[in-house]
Amino acid sequence: MISFLCLLNLLYRNFLSAKLYNLSQKQSSANTKAKRKGIITRFLWLVAPLVRLIDKLGLRFLLDYVSIQAIQSYQKHLSPHKGFSCAHSRLHGAESCSEYFRKTVGTYGLSKAIPLFEQRLIDCKLANATLKAKRLSKNTPIKSER
Repeated sequence: MISFLCLLNLLYRNFLSAKLYNLSQKQSSANTKAKRKGIITRFLWLVAPLVRLIDKLGLRFLLDYVSIQAIQSYQKHLSPHKGFSCAHSRLHGAESCSEYFRKTVGTYGLSKAIPLFEQRLIDCKLANATLKAKRLSKNTPIKSER
């Protein structure tokens, strides 16, 4: 019981220090554009130090299991309301971003999957822009030359 409380205390202090660091970074870069705009990437950036700490404590299996269950819950309950598929999978014909993240967590663990997933979200954003540009180019009328 004492070790569990020590673990919670350590996690809380690590979370608090990450949050304070995040606030200081926001204040120091007030004039520059924020690199991480999305809520998912901000959340992952905030959770990453905790994940590394839990990984060092040897509780990777528990963290991976909880993460995979959360992703499967998202896929079952929230994804149907959004349309089941992301822009990256529609453009490239690959698996969706959530499925990619689930498989990556299962293969590499959450601590190594987070940076890979952040890159995938960037790729998905680019795929969304590509699809939007294609859609707009199809809808614009072509002027005939006279």
